[in-house]
Amino acid sequence: MKKSICTLSFILTFISAYSQLMDLPGEYIRQKVVGNNLPDNVKGSPYFNEAFVTGTIFTNDNKSFKALLRYNAYNDEMQMKQNGNIIALLKFEGSRITLNGETFEVYNYTDKSGANETAYFVNLSKPGKAQLLVHKRKKYVEGTKSETTYGVDAPATFRDEISYFLYKNDELNLLKLSKKNILKSLDDKNKELNNHISDNKLKLKKDHEPYIKLIDFYNNL
Repeated sequence: MKKSICTLSFILTFISAYSQLMDLPGEYIRQKVVGNNLPDNVKGSPYFNEAFVTGTIFTNDNKSFKALLRYNAYNDEMQMKQNGNIIALLKFEGSRITLNGETFEVYNYTDKSGANETAYFVNLSKPGKAQLLVHKRKKYVEGTKSETTYGVDAPATFRDEISYFLYKNDELNLLKLSKKNILKSLDDKNKELNNHISDNKLKLKKDHEPYIKLIDFYNNL
């Protein structure tokens, strides 16, 4: 009896999630099926997690939809599995997706070359006037041929590329983690921040955790 109840509960949950997915507005779905146009001998993966897992899509009008999702970090693309097909979601500023315990949010920003881009970011800090975001990418590195007959060819690989950004005053700017850079970005409270760093012995180097603590302190000033 218990087994039947559990089975029925699972079926109803699946139907509910599927019906929610079918209501997802068409403008959020790219009208093409995702394919794989990469060479077969690439070392590594374009995903941090290749498996599709249940996530939640939040539209700009705060409606939510359950779906099987994964993040393609090479294409900066959120992919949805539906009816055996893999479909890419379109990116709209302000929309967000929860997946694997993280919340991916879409922001517009200006890259190093000055071009306007739209990308997925994960917010690491609490909501406030300043926020630390991370942009997780997989960079494709071409393989190289050995210059001698005795050497070994290097295969093409995917390399992790993690970039941090500071969101403040409605602007998103690249932040290279260092004490100098974070204090420059939060220069309206330098005295208080320097005292906090000293009192709490914060080591502002490559680990992002101390920066989260510092930004949370800044937001409470």
